[in-house]
Amino acid sequence: MTGPYPGYPPPPYAAPPPGMGYPPPPVVAAPPVRKNPLLGRFSLSLAVLMAIVSSASVVPLATLHAQLIVSTGSTEIDSTLLAEIWTGSATAPLATWVGSILGSLAAMVLGLIAAISGRGRATGILAIVAGILTPVVWISCWLVVVAPAMTAVG
Repeated sequence: MTGPYPGYPPPPYAAPPPGMGYPPPPVVAAPPVRKNPLLGRFSLSLAVLMAIVSSASVVPLATLHAQLIVSTGSTEIDSTLLAEIWTGSATAPLATWVGSILGSLAAMVLGLIAAISGRGRATGILAIVAGILTPVVWISCWLVVVAPAMTAVG
């Protein structure tokens, strides 16, 4: 009998070939790793909070817009005049609104990370959806405030 190389004997410590009566070594499965779903929950709560904050902060801006529509008697308003009014009397709501939109984007990114990494997959997906629906919510609030002034002007 020759070893792995022709002309040489097999090594004395060679393992027996498979199927020689020895059982295969046991396969030990590791327990599944449970990931912490806190990131998904945090992103969902941040997205919902930013939707509420952006809706609440857009109401003073829309009120100023509605007052400007009524005072000018036209729905066509110069954007520089509107920007001047907003920066003059509604700086805090404008800053809050912009910050809430950026916070909503951050919540969507955190939700995406949570969904991909499996750390709160369902809540991460819900955070992405809530972040996407945030502009729909504040546009709806804007229209609710501005629509009566637009219909009054005609």
